[in-house]
Amino acid sequence: MIRRSIAAILLTGAAALSPSAPAPAAATFVKYAALGDSVASGHGLNTSRQDTCRRSADGAYPDVVKADLGLDAAHYRKYACSGDTSDVLLATQVSKANDFLGEDPTLVTLTVGADDYQFAFWQVYLAAFAPRAYPTFARLRDGTSTILRRNIHTALDQLGKGHPHRTIAVTTYYNPFNAKSVIYTALPLRCDQTWLGRPPCHQIMTDTVNALNNAIKGAVADYTGTAQDATVKLVDGVGAAFAGYEGPRPFCGDADPTFSHTYIQAKATRRLNLLLFPRNGDDCFHPNRDGQNKIAKLVNAAVVPATARWIAGPAMLSGHGNPAMTVLPDGRVLVVSGSDSPGHLTATAELYDPATRRWTATGVVSQPRDGFRHPVVIGGGKVLIAAGTNEHATFDYDSAEVYDPATGQWTTTGSVATSRRNGVLLALHDGRALIATGAHGLPDGNRFLNSAELYDPATGQWTPTGSLQARREGAAGVVLRDGRAMVVGGFACCDTWLPVTELYDPASGTWSRVGDLPSGRAGATLVLLNDGKVLIVGGTDASGTPLTEALLFDPATGRWTPTGNMRLARNSAQAVAMSDGRVMVAGGGPLPTEIYDPATGTFALDAPLALAHPGAAMIPLASGELLIAGGGIGPDGGPNTEIYTTRP
Repeated sequence: MIRRSIAAILLTGAAALSPSAPAPAAATFVKYAALGDSVASGHGLNTSRQDTCRRSADGAYPDVVKADLGLDAAHYRKYACSGDTSDVLLATQVSKANDFLGEDPTLVTLTVGADDYQFAFWQVYLAAFAPRAYPTFARLRDGTSTILRRNIHTALDQLGKGHPHRTIAVTTYYNPFNAKSVIYTALPLRCDQTWLGRPPCHQIMTDTVNALNNAIKGAVADYTGTAQDATVKLVDGVGAAFAGYEGPRPFCGDADPTFSHTYIQAKATRRLNLLLFPRNGDDCFHPNRDGQNKIAKLVNAAVVPATARWIAGPAMLSGHGNPAMTVLPDGRVLVVSGSDSPGHLTATAELYDPATRRWTATGVVSQPRDGFRHPVVIGGGKVLIAAGTNEHATFDYDSAEVYDPATGQWTTTGSVATSRRNGVLLALHDGRALIATGAHGLPDGNRFLNSAELYDPATGQWTPTGSLQARREGAAGVVLRDGRAMVVGGFACCDTWLPVTELYDPASGTWSRVGDLPSGRAGATLVLLNDGKVLIVGGTDASGTPLTEALLFDPATGRWTPTGNMRLARNSAQAVAMSDGRVMVAGGGPLPTEIYDPATGTFALDAPLALAHPGAAMIPLASGELLIAGGGIGPDGGPNTEIYTTRP
């Protein structure tokens, strides 16, 4: 009787997916075992069809999770048993689960602890008659919390150690008692008031639930898994999931058993019978189907990765075809220049705030420019743009401007010694900027540059530095982890596509040639990976054919080696490192995007863009999302943006 009542008393707080909601991707897990007490067993659902453990045939949150994962009965076990304490769980359920699960990707859910505090239910009664017994109860509660934390920690070790393909989700509990709860509702006693130092009865239960949840959270925090062990996730959300739905008033009184306004079951049981002879009244403490669905929703959210996709982002205030874009130190995004209509460059600049998902206008540049794509953040968090060309590519600029986020204004700074377009502009680790290569003047063999210059934000001046060996335009550049700068590929005189790779050492001011690409390419994109290597994707060969070939550069050896090829050929694609170390490749022709996984060296097609965004810019946001903006003019670019996200 006590066990059935207690299951009771403290209900799992985790929230869930309705069976009719879209299911997460199937085959995330091969097998699933549900461990725990009456909450996980489905106590109170389908009463006539329950076994001795009060396991419901369906409707409990593990049943919903199992269905959402697309698993059949052969790959699912519900070991949860009504009344089981953490001691019983360790003695029976854990070993059964280990025998069943094996080493395939598997899921375990664990909902246990309420029955460890079964004495709490009787303390509510006792408190009404013997308030001075409360200190003894409080000590008993605290001691139980210590034991529960240790038992759950042991269970996690037994389930998780040595099982790297296993995920364990541990749920917390919620309090089914309202402020005016069972005894206050049923008997004319002062249980809702402080009496002789004893807290109100509902406070006793609230304190017990808090102690229970703190023990669960502590056990999860104590788990120290390695790469060879299971992943343990806490499924919390107690207050948010059930707040305001804890139970009807009068609590479990004479009423319609459906109670659509609560997530806890109710029986048409007379109040006095509930208190003195609970019979079926204990079901008033267990989740009904809506409550079980809410628990399943939280479990699914914790263990099944949300599917990321591209969604329409807020439109920029004006068109920016071929824009220049960068992330400011405060996380906002700056977009400047580009075309706002065919053949017309814009001087406008805009700021995007990821927190509000809104664009706002900021200061305009003094010279609209094309032929530069990479504004760089320099010392003091300011942004530098330099060189480029006018809208008809008839005049190359030597001017440079600096944007101050504090004032929202652009100011003219020192000019480069040699005007140029389509060069490489990079921010060095010491706060200076490097500009190198590009083209200058008329479209003839003498236009290609091998010169380089350094910008010092302290003086606002450019100074020459060592020249590259190869003259070129349309090269790609990146700064390595050791601070050296890389320039690779591009094209030069007489329709020559270059394979040449050169590294710049800021300490010596000199360039050195390292391993060449297997063949020349221009219009490629470089991405610095977490391990310090560099990935090159996209671009065209000498015939103008977009490429699928991808390569890795190892700074330690100075050589390029093959890696998996892209699934689709792309020219002038956008590629950025994601927060998890993988690389997103987008644009450059096809609508489908693809993701490169350095761990496997392979590309996989991913969610498509809605628009082509030719010549767009893409950057990662601090949230882990990606933003692609502008490109082209018209329906496939201009002011349009898209965001790669798991958020609604």
